[in-house]
Amino acid sequence: MQQLTPSSSLAISAVWQRDDHLDIRFDGEFDEEDFTPLTQRVLDRLDNARVLENIPGADRHNVRFSLQLAGQNGYFVLNFEVYSQSCWLAAESDSELLILTELHHLLSGGT
Repeated sequence: MQQLTPSSSLAISAVWQRDDHLDIRFDGEFDEEDFTPLTQRVLDRLDNARVLENIPGADRHNVRFSLQLAGQNGYFVLNFEVYSQSCWLAAESDSELLILTELHHLLSGGT
């Protein structure tokens, strides 16, 4: 079995904006034990993010959170999937899609 990088050393390496979500990549592989620290690593870049619900699954984990940004309230879901090593952030409704560009900027480190 391949050795996984400890979660304490995983960092966001890239963020891509899609039409209805953001794809987030880390600089190493993650496992189920990494969901909590990776969630914290993502949300640390978003001021005022508040976790509303953790939804665990066998190989997938979802975190619903709210965020106030530029005077707008938004609701989002941060998704992790172990087998595909995928992480994506999706808006809960079309009204939050307008905020994705700003979230992309914040998660990319403001660059």
